[in-house]
Amino acid sequence: MGLGLVPAKPDQELNVIRHIVFFAARDREDLPEIIEGLKPLGSIPHVDHFEVTENTKVDLNANDFDVVVYAEFADQAALGAYRAHPT
Repeated sequence: MGLGLVPAKPDQELNVIRHIVFFAARDREDLPEIIEGLKPLGSIPHVDHFEVTENTKVDLNANDFDVVVYAEFADQAALGAYRAHPT
């Protein structure tokens, strides 16, 4: 494994690309619409895991953000294909 890295899950590869994006809403009342609008991104090919959620704001350093998008990709090529997708 090198560098003393340990997978979060025993069957998880260390070379998984984790793509995390934070969004701040201008108006908190728009959060449900923002979250629903981001969910279709999870259907883009090459995504191994996809989540969109409202920030629970338990980390003092991330309280400025309202929505978190978390995605996992097998490799850099899969992330590149995701980013290039026209959606």
